[in-house]
Amino acid sequence: MDKYPSTVVDTFAKTNDDCTVALGKDCRQYWRTSLNLKRDACTLNGAYRYAFRLDCDQSFITAGTCTLPTNLNATERIYNIDFTLTSENFCAEITVDIGLLGNIRSYETVAFTNQKSNFIVNKRVFYVVRVNSEGNNPSDPDSYGTGAGTIITFTKVDLVNVQVKTVSSTGVATDLRIWTNRAATNWASVGDGIDYNTQCRTETLPGSFNVQNSVGFSFNFTKTLAPVARNSLLTVTVRAEVQVTYSDASTKRFILQGTSGQDTTAFDSNTTVIDDCDPNNSSCTVVTATGTGTATATATATGSMTATATATATATATANPSTTMVSESGNGNNSYAIIVSVLLLIISLLA
Repeated sequence: MDKYPSTVVDTFAKTNDDCTVALGKDCRQYWRTSLNLKRDACTLNGAYRYAFRLDCDQSFITAGTCTLPTNLNATERIYNIDFTLTSENFCAEITVDIGLLGNIRSYETVAFTNQKSNFIVNKRVFYVVRVNSEGNNPSDPDSYGTGAGTIITFTKVDLVNVQVKTVSSTGVATDLRIWTNRAATNWASVGDGIDYNTQCRTETLPGSFNVQNSVGFSFNFTKTLAPVARNSLLTVTVRAEVQVTYSDASTKRFILQGTSGQDTTAFDSNTTVIDDCDPNNSSCTVVTATGTGTATATATATGSMTATATATATATATANPSTTMVSESGNGNNSYAIIVSVLLLIISLLA
């Protein structure tokens, strides 16, 4: 190499693949150069030159078939190839070539204030995905942008795909993509011809969320999407695939998907879907409880007349699964509390 930026390149080494020569045929050689950069070099930017000497193969010279003019001097036999290199910044890449962290959470309303993991079927559920870079401190997605340790910043997060995975009580597995390539799935184009009517959409997040690292979406947990059996529940896995855009496209070297300065990854959330059993539906289970109690009342009247009465009361209560109290635990399981009251009737006789 005859020319290179001395502030960038320390040393270099050349190798080549030679070719077999034949009269009247092209002979193509391949040349490679390994560059050893100086310690403080961060780019390959600069002007370079390869200098080649033109000469004939010895077999052509011996045979007298060399086509090069015999009067060319040493300088005239030199052929220069000039080129310019422009490279990415290696120093910046070393600090940001790292992974993403994220979480996904479900909420009861569009206000995104009541976090919840258990929902009745045929209800709309709201989700938020948050991301952060492992290079930030703290790297917790909920703490993005909270201090000087946030050195890798994003401009936005886009929702790319949403999948819903279920396994019914009979063992039938379903894996549906309800949001495809940044838009709600067109059910008319789905192979099974079923309209799952999920109406998946993105949501505008309230001010408590940072839109630079968060994206919200929601959809209807229809009975077709989540075929929960009567008087039971179903665990559903929701997978959201998001694309993160970096504030400086030149700081990200490896791209998983999309254009320069973006990264794509996916996060899962397990949601429990509960049957919305109608009490007027004969297929609902009716729970009946009966209780008996005895009460004694004593009344005193003028003349010291005393009357004592004993009453027996029986009460029947029916439990309606649609109004069952649901308590949530940290692992997402449900416990059902059915409160059945036994009424005691006290009758007082007064003379």
